[in-house]
Amino acid sequence: LAHLLYYGAWAAGGYPAFAALSAGLMAAGFAVLGLLMLRRGVPDARMVVWAVAALAACVGNAMAFAQCFAYPLFMVTLWLVLADSRSPRLKAGTWLVIPVLVLWANVHGSVLLGTALVVLYAGYRIALALARRDMAVAPGYAALGVAAAATVICTPYGTGVIRYYRSLIGNPVLSRYALEWAPPSFHDPFTWTFLALALLITTALAVAWRRGTRPDPLLGGLALALLALALTAVRNEVWFAFAGSLLAADTLARSSGHRSPVLRTAFRRAVAGTLTGLAVVSLAVLAATPSSQFESLVSPRALDVATSLATRH
Repeated sequence: LAHLLYYGAWAAGGYPAFAALSAGLMAAGFAVLGLLMLRRGVPDARMVVWAVAALAACVGNAMAFAQCFAYPLFMVTLWLVLADSRSPRLKAGTWLVIPVLVLWANVHGSVLLGTALVVLYAGYRIALALARRDMAVAPGYAALGVAAAATVICTPYGTGVIRYYRSLIGNPVLSRYALEWAPPSFHDPFTWTFLALALLITTALAVAWRRGTRPDPLLGGLALALLALALTAVRNEVWFAFAGSLLAADTLARSSGHRSPVLRTAFRRAVAGTLTGLAVVSLAVLAATPSSQFESLVSPRALDVATSLATRH
C-alpha cells in the first residue's frame, strides 16, 4: 500500500510530490511525539529541544522510503499503550491500536515492531494482574495480545507474508550491501548523532534520578529494548530516538517545574510560525527541483536489474 500511495503521489506531482509525502510522513511522526510530550506534562521549550534532538539523531533515516509511513503509526501505537498503562483496567480506546496495526501491516514490514510492543505490553499487564491476584483484568489483555499478533497476517498475502519476514530478518546479504541494514558503525557520521542522543538521554535520566524522580518503568523498558534493536541496524535507530527522547523529557518534566502559561502561548506561536515558514520554503524548493536531480541519485544498474527481475517474474 505504501508503494501504491507513493506511485499515486509521483503520478500526480512527480518526484517533488513523492519527496514531499515522505517528508510529511516523517514530520507527522515527530508531531505526534511532540503532542505526546505535551500531554505528559513536558514544558513547551523542552518539548521542542527533545524533538529536535531526536530528529537530529534520525538524519540517517531521512530518506524517501516506505518506512516513513510507519513513523506516525509507531507513535500512535506507543501513545495508546502508554495511555492505557495509567488505567487500572483495559480502556475501550486502547482497542484502537488494532486498526492502527492493520493499517501498519499493509504499508510496511516494521509492523512486527508495533505488534511486539502491544503483545509485550499485554503480557506485562497480565503479569501484574496475576501478581495482584486481579484475575478480572487478565482476559481482556490476553484478547488484546492475540488480536495484535493476528494483525500481521491481515494483508492480501495472508499467512504467506510470514515467508517474506523469514527471508528478510537476519538476511546477511542485506547487512552486507545495504548500509541501513548494517549495525551502526563509527565510520558512519550519522552514528555519532545517534550516540550523542543516547548520551544526552542517559545524562537527563541521571539528573532526574538525583532529584529523586524515577523513569516510567514501562516506557523505560521499551526504550531499553529499542536501544538494543537500534544496535542491530541503522534503520532501527529512529524507534529508539522516539521512545528515548520521550522517556528523557517525561522524566525530567516530573522532576522540575513548568513555564508560565503566558510564556507558553508566546513560545508556541513563535515555534508554529517558524515551522510554517520552513515548511513553505521546503515545498517551494522541492517544487523547483528538476526531475533529473532526483534521478541522478538512482543507480542505472539497479534499475536494469529490477527491470530484468520484473520481466522474469
